[in-house]
Formats: sequence, C-alpha cells, structure tokens
Amino acid sequence: VREIAARSWINIATIHHVAGRAELAERTYLTALGYVQHTGDGELRGVVLANLADLTEDYDAWTEALRLLQQAGQHELVRRYWSDLPAHHAFKQREGEWLQPDSNPAEV
Repeated sequence: VREIAARSWINIATIHHVAGRAELAERTYLTALGYVQHTGDGELRGVVLANLADLTEDYDAWTEALRLLQQAGQHELVRRYWSDLPAHHAFKQREGEWLQPDSNPAEV
C-alpha cells in the first residue's frame, strides 16, 4: 500500500513540477519521499530524489540520486534522466563531471 501511495504522490508532484508549480511540487515530492522511506525501494527513492534535486537545481543531490538509481540497476533510467534534460539546463553544462550519456554506467 505504501508503494502505491508513494507512486501516486510522485505522479502528482511530477504534474506540479512540469506545470511550473515549484512550491507545490517540492512539498509533494517530500510527501512521496516519506512514503518511499518505508518501502525500502531504492529505485523509487532515487526517482523522488532526482526529481526533487532537479526541481531545486541541486546538482550534487541529483548526481547522488542517479548513483542510487545505478545501484538499483536502473542504468537506462539514468541515461534517460540525462537525455531528457533540456540543452540549456544547468546540469547539462556539467555532465562531463560525472557521466557522459553514452558511457557505460558500470565504469562510473
């Protein structure tokens, strides 16, 4: 039940995030994180933390979230997070610091 609730809150937060409602998105991601903490699901935790870090433009937190996703075996999802960033996004300017989109995540 907590996993379903967490996924629902993530979806709601993502809607707010995409719609530009940053304050609502942040509060909703934090609510989702509260549910995720009780599931033990590393993938969900990484997703919430990556989305929250993207919203707050916290590069260090974002790369840490991507590391969690890699540890959970979600290498393709990590690649998608990188490729889905707009070209002008601040994180794109720093991608060489951590992971090139076409690199092998096992080597990172």
